[in-house]
Formats: sequence, structure tokens, C-alpha cells
Amino acid sequence: MIYIVKLMAILAIFVTYVAGAESPGVSQKPFFYEVSLNGNVSYILGTMHIGVSLEDLPPSISEKLANANRIIIEEKIYDPIDAHQMLLASTDIWAAGLQERNQHEGLLTSPLNSSQKQAYLKFGIPAKIIDLLRCDDLGYNMLAPQWLFPKLVSMDTQILDFAYSSGREIVELDDANLREETTEAAGPTKQSNQSCKLVDASEGSTHAQVAELMIKKRKDYLAGTLTDRDNKSVAYRNRIWAEHLFTYLRGGHNFVAVGVGHLIEPTDNLIDLLKAKGFSIKRIPN
Repeated sequence: MIYIVKLMAILAIFVTYVAGAESPGVSQKPFFYEVSLNGNVSYILGTMHIGVSLEDLPPSISEKLANANRIIIEEKIYDPIDAHQMLLASTDIWAAGLQERNQHEGLLTSPLNSSQKQAYLKFGIPAKIIDLLRCDDLGYNMLAPQWLFPKLVSMDTQILDFAYSSGREIVELDDANLREETTEAAGPTKQSNQSCKLVDASEGSTHAQVAELMIKKRKDYLAGTLTDRDNKSVAYRNRIWAEHLFTYLRGGHNFVAVGVGHLIEPTDNLIDLLKAKGFSIKRIPN
């Protein structure tokens, strides 16, 4: 719980800094690929889970999404039918975690002001949670990640919202056992995903330093130059996903949205794995 609360705080810093930062505009080189086999065409988008929206990408990507018959994603971040009920059911657990953070960590010390509280109430966040949220002395908002409060801006939730509202078929690449299986297969090597790196980097760092790291990742993503290092867990999942994707992509008319790390992983990234299965793949510029 403390790990997640720390991550929530880091995401809060990122959202606050990005809101005041100069926007780099629409990405001219998105991580977006056309995938074809025997004339059947699908598309793959590498997403950034928070901090970038579909509006930051060329309109042609949303057009391809609108024309897809099937949406393939890592996992359903939330179900609109029961998301609020799940939040209410977990209120006591989250409240306990926040209370422990407030008592022992002191990362963010000032309570939210009335306008901030009203903004959270509009999201349907329980007042019990809102009362425990804090800001630091520079006024950073404490925001929760999108998998808990799904109305926060994220291209993953935007894509999922479209899939639900349009009645598209939704396919999940991760099943209930895959992540646990992945952890065992990858061994004790420390995770190298961006969230873990950011939490590690936050130890002993100032808010500004953590924010700069996240802003750089966002800028590199929008510039189309983001890179990553080897991640055994990502590579393992990619090998399993490639088998599943082959079944769907060979028929065309799919829109695949996965974290960009799965496309730029140096070893066994999805692009190379699908090429090895006979797919023609080309990156589509704006």
C-alpha cells in the first residue's frame, strides 16, 4: 500500500508539472504501426499510461480506432458498470493506507483546499478519501492513478471508453495468471519498468527532480524517440502476447493498444516478434 501511495504522489507531481509546462503539440512521430498479412490490416499503438491523451496524437490514429471492429488491450483497467462500486468497496483499505502515509511519511502535508475537494467529489471519489488527501507546501495536487479513478486523462482509458460506448469487441492480452507467471519466469531481477524507476528515483529526490524525469519521458514519447532497457518481464509477456495476437491480427480490422515499452523493449519486442511470424509492419508518421 505504501508503494502505491508513493506512486500516486509521483503521478500527482507529474500531472501538476505537465499542466503548467509548455505543450510540445501533436506528436509528429507516434509509436503507431500498420500491421498486415495477406492484405488484412490492423494497427498497433504504443501508449503512455498516464500524462498523454489521444488529443496529443495525430487525428488519424483516432480515425483508425473508430474504424476497428475489435479493440485489443493489455487489460481492462476498469469496467464502467462496477468501477464506482469497486472504489466504494475499497474505500477503507485506501483510507488506511493514506492515513498511514500521513502519519509516518509526511510527503505531502497540507490538506486540499475547498475547490480541490469539490473537483474530486465530481469524480465520485468518496469524501472519506478526499479528507485524507494532502498537498505539499507548493500546492501540488494529490491525484490517484487511472486504474483507481478511471476518469483521469489517459489514452488507455480513452480507448477503453470508446470500446465500451461503441459496443466494440474487447480482447485482453493479460489473463488472471499471466502477471504472476511472468514474475516467476523472470526471476528475482528487479523490475525495470518506468513506474518502478520513478519510485526508486523519488527516494531522496525533490519533487522537481522527479517531475523532470517524468516530463522528459513524456517529451521523448511525443517526439517518437523514447527508448527503454531490457526488461525480462516485458519480454516474457511479449512472447505470450505474440501468440495471441497472431490469431486476431491475421484477420485484420483490429486496433491494439499496449504500453509503449512492449514495442521498444530491446529483446523480444512485439514488433520484431510479429515480423518473425510473417507480418509486414511499418511505422506510420503523421
